[in-house]
Amino acid sequence: MSLTARSSAARRGGWRALGITVSALLLSGCKSQESPAELEVERDAEGAARAVVLRRAVPSRSAPIDLLKVYLVTSERSQHALPPLVGVHSFRGDDLVFEPRFGFDAGQRYRAVSESGIDLVFSGVEREVDAEAISATTLQAIHPSGPTWPENVLRVYLQFSAPMSIGRAYEFLRWRDAAGELVPHAFLEIAEELWDPSGTRLTLLFDPGRVKRGLVPHEELGRALRGGERYTLEVDARWPDAHGRPLVAGTRHAITATAEDLASPAIEAWTLALPTAGTRETLRVAFGEALDAALLREWLWIETSDGARVRGAIALEDEEHAWTFTPDEPWRAAPHALVANEGLEDVCGNSLRAPFEVDLFERVTPPAGALRKRSFEPR
Repeated sequence: MSLTARSSAARRGGWRALGITVSALLLSGCKSQESPAELEVERDAEGAARAVVLRRAVPSRSAPIDLLKVYLVTSERSQHALPPLVGVHSFRGDDLVFEPRFGFDAGQRYRAVSESGIDLVFSGVEREVDAEAISATTLQAIHPSGPTWPENVLRVYLQFSAPMSIGRAYEFLRWRDAAGELVPHAFLEIAEELWDPSGTRLTLLFDPGRVKRGLVPHEELGRALRGGERYTLEVDARWPDAHGRPLVAGTRHAITATAEDLASPAIEAWTLALPTAGTRETLRVAFGEALDAALLREWLWIETSDGARVRGAIALEDEEHAWTFTPDEPWRAAPHALVANEGLEDVCGNSLRAPFEVDLFERVTPPAGALRKRSFEPR
C-alpha cells in the first residue's frame, strides 16, 4: 500500500476542504483507471474542522461506523486506546461523511482511520489563534453547589465559561478525603466524556455500582462518600481549554457528606410562593432538598390551563433547593400548572417516578417521560 499526501482547497457545501488529503493505492489487485479512496478533512472559512470524508468509499458489507472511525490523539495513550468519537455517518454520493456529535476541539489532534487502512492525522483547527483576543477560561460553578452532599450523590456538574478540551478530564480531577488522601475509583471514568453540546459543562458520575446497594462494587468498595466525613474535589488549573490554554485558576470545593437519601421527590410536597395576577412577580418553588441542576432547567416548566407553555426566565436558588420563574408577560388571573417530567431527579438520582434504589427487575409505572402536574392560580 502506498500513502501519499496532498493539499486541497475546494469548496463543498459551504465548507472548505483544507490541509491534508491522504490517498491509498493498492499496487496490486486494482484497476489503474480507478480513482483511489481518499480521506479528507472539511473545514469552515475559519479553518475549523467540521467533518471527515472518505472519498470514493469502497462498497462493503460493513456498517458505515466500521468503514470510517475517528479517534482523539493524546500523548499519554496509544492512538486507539480511546473509543472512536460519537457522531453521524452519512453518504454523499460515493463519499462517506463523518460529523462528530460534539464538534472537533481547536486544541486537539485527531486520527481518522478507514476500514481499508487509510490513516490521516489532523488538528481541530488550522489557523493562527490570537491569544490576546480570547478571554481566559474559568470554572464558573460546581453543582451540587452546597457544602453538604448526601453520601449517595450520583452526579457532579462542572460549568466552564468557554469550551474545554475533551478526552483528558480525569487527569485534572482529584477526589480527596479529610486526610488529603486520594479516594480511588471515585468517579466512573468514561472515555467518551459527558460534555454538553457547547463543550462547557461536564457531567461527572460517582460510580453507580458503588452508589447502588446490592451491587458488587458497593459491597466490595463501598461508596466514595461516607456520612459525616469531609471531602474535597480538586480541579487542576493546568486543565487546557479548547484553545489549549490552562484555566485561570484551580478550584478546591470542600463538602461534608450527610446521610443517604433514598426517597423520591414529591411534587405535592413542594412549597409554592404564588405571584400576584396582573404582575410579572416571580413564582418560587421550594423543594426541601437539592434537585439536579441540569434537569431543573429542562424538565420543569409552567403551563396555562389549555396546555400552552408560559414563556419566561428561570433561576436556581438556595443551592438548588429552589426554582424560580419570572414570566415574560404579566400573570393572568386563571388556573396554571407547574409541570415536571417524571425523570426529574434529586442529586442522588431519585426521580419523581421511582427511587434510584428501586429493584432493577421491578416494573415501574407509568413509563419514563410521563408528566406530573400541580395546579395553582396567581393571587
